[in-house]
Amino acid sequence: MKHLSVLGWLAIWGASCAWRGDAAAVIYLAGKALGVPVQVIKVNLRDPNVRVTPAVCYNFLHGTEEFASLVARTVPRAAVTGTFFNPATSQPVGDIVIRGKRLCWGGRGTALCIRPSGEAEIRRVPRREKVDWGAYESVLCGGPKLLTAGQIDLRPQAEGFRDPRVLGKATRIAVGLTPQQELLLVAVTQPVSLTELAAILQRLGCTEAMNLDGGTSSGLYYDGEFLVEPKRPLTNVLLVFDQPEAYKRAWAQLVPRGEASAFWAQRPTTSPRPLRTSSSRPMLQLQRALTITNPPHGAVLSAPTKVKVKLQKVERRAFVVFYVDGQFRCASNVAPYEMQFDPARYGPGEHVIEVRLFTSGWVPVERAEIKVRVVEPPIPPATSDRD
Repeated sequence: MKHLSVLGWLAIWGASCAWRGDAAAVIYLAGKALGVPVQVIKVNLRDPNVRVTPAVCYNFLHGTEEFASLVARTVPRAAVTGTFFNPATSQPVGDIVIRGKRLCWGGRGTALCIRPSGEAEIRRVPRREKVDWGAYESVLCGGPKLLTAGQIDLRPQAEGFRDPRVLGKATRIAVGLTPQQELLLVAVTQPVSLTELAAILQRLGCTEAMNLDGGTSSGLYYDGEFLVEPKRPLTNVLLVFDQPEAYKRAWAQLVPRGEASAFWAQRPTTSPRPLRTSSSRPMLQLQRALTITNPPHGAVLSAPTKVKVKLQKVERRAFVVFYVDGQFRCASNVAPYEMQFDPARYGPGEHVIEVRLFTSGWVPVERAEIKVRVVEPPIPPATSDRD
């Protein structure tokens, strides 16, 4: 997985036209912000294919479920830990709404709210009041709130948070919104205070942000990899889908076991947003600007190999995006432009590695691809005890 410098992130997040056309709607980045290691999943909420929703465990309100099991059932592109819950009762501290239906009530904290159009907002919840969430498709109440209008805005006690494990230093999961309607799912695996967490989200370009459950509950998943694994089972998670078909297949898995049929029967299907169409903008012609230098075309691979790219006569901060078999893998705008290709992840057979070059404004420039063949590694010969 490619790790970008913070300067690289800011270049990406500061681009008003980022993620158009062929660019990925959900991307993983890792590095440091304010000297603290962070892992970030960036979600373009303007992409009509994107869906963001909570999901709950099979025995919701009566038990918990492993993070890996929740992900395996729902098959999202990305997932993070959801809101706090009482370990003794499994009751979440805040409201959870899935496809317009409230599954539980908490009356505290701050809510990530997603409208059917895909627009999102982060807002505080009035204490002990039952909010009408009718305008939203998905709601997840966590907290406390970290940022408001780009400024640090911490009032945890007023939101109902008094647990020293929340108010002190801890590893964290947070979500933030940028002015461009980009949702950032952020994992900080180094213990930080809420004030430090707020400053990190501010540094990453968020104007609104909130804390989620962390500590031993911290979990982060992206595209087949568990980047941070919780040390205990959970009651709820926040999921990101980048294809409407995948989201629809997951509907029955978002709610408690045995409730899916009755649950969806009570909620009419909302009109889907139109699917994104491919950009009709032609690729700019620039001779040999992009070359894949390793591995060679037709290479036979059995061990992890670095895919290396050479650029010539391109503008500073151009973006290199890697794909395997048509699926986005990683992106970088800082040299060296590399991706780790692990044959064990893709299995035996032929695979296509594609690299695309974009300007800093995400105008497509050139693409290159190679085919490689994955084979099983040879089994070492047996040796006797006398050797």
